[in-house]
Amino acid sequence: MKKSLLWIFFLLLLFPVNTYGEDLLSIDDFDFRESERILRQNGYEDIHVDTLLKALMKGDFKTVFTDGAALVKEKTVGDLIFVRRIMLNVLLIIIISAFFTNFANVFSKDNVSNMGFYVCYLLVISGIITIFETVCQVASGFIEVLLQFLTAMIPTYFVSIALLGQASAAGFYQVLVLAIGLVQFVFSAVLIPMIKIYLATGLVNNLSQEDFLSRLADLMKRFILFCNKFLVGAICGVNLIQAMILPSIDGIKNTAFQKIISAVPWLGNSAGSYVGILIGTSNLIKNVIGGFTMIVILLLCSIPCIKMEIYHIAFRLLSAVIQPVADERILSALQVVSDSIGFLLKLVLGSALLFIVCIGIICLTVKGG
Repeated sequence: MKKSLLWIFFLLLLFPVNTYGEDLLSIDDFDFRESERILRQNGYEDIHVDTLLKALMKGDFKTVFTDGAALVKEKTVGDLIFVRRIMLNVLLIIIISAFFTNFANVFSKDNVSNMGFYVCYLLVISGIITIFETVCQVASGFIEVLLQFLTAMIPTYFVSIALLGQASAAGFYQVLVLAIGLVQFVFSAVLIPMIKIYLATGLVNNLSQEDFLSRLADLMKRFILFCNKFLVGAICGVNLIQAMILPSIDGIKNTAFQKIISAVPWLGNSAGSYVGILIGTSNLIKNVIGGFTMIVILLLCSIPCIKMEIYHIAFRLLSAVIQPVADERILSALQVVSDSIGFLLKLVLGSALLFIVCIGIICLTVKGG
């Protein structure tokens, strides 16, 4: 690759060219069609790739954040009405169950009150499971879209990094591909199903007045939180270690290459200037593409996070409202659902944070010399 660039520089010297870096390399030389197709296919057609990239190239962050806020508002405001309707239905069932259960306790000496509680508890559970399944689909959908977008975006991004350093491009590419595979397996295939099992365990435990599954639920809770933190920390740590070594290797190679070019008689100074312009332009484009990728990840993450936080707050509020009249077991069931939604929220934040930190490390450390 170095020899090819050397011949290009010599050919460029034969023609009158401007000294701006855009004449050597520009953002239009990179292909973002697959990334845009992935976004449109998953309902994010309002994210205009070319518009965002050009705005970032100009430093127009106001347009970027204004368009992003409008997208997040459009995708999340409609959920408020749906959550309110669902929560009112659950609230009505809980109040009716509390009334009939207390009524049976006063006027009956048999197990009518227990039977009434179980019937009402099953009704509450059916509503809770329906809501939680919706939240799980939101979390799973985010992880799927995130991984599809990164799979389409990473090859384009690492072309810009390869112009600055082949060792950095190869090393960081391997880590990000590994991270995509681990997130897809651990988060989607292990942790989300385990959160569903945690919810089922908590709901079954509340059927009885005796506590016989809480320790199992606590064990699963600790495992879920540990896996989330460990995966994010391990991938970011490996990326950080590579960032301490690989850019230095590429920096030495690029510096030696520039000195060799500059030493060529008659053409050395001009060729060295072109090398410097190309490296500076490549570094700018690399940072713009990395910044664009991080902004898209933030947008993709913000929408499910706000949706899940709405459900999370709604269950907390519902528990506070019904506490004076509801059975303790129903309150515990609502707490289990609230905790489960909180775990899903942490998975979404963890997966987004993992890739944002990795891309941020690359942008800050790979500079080309």
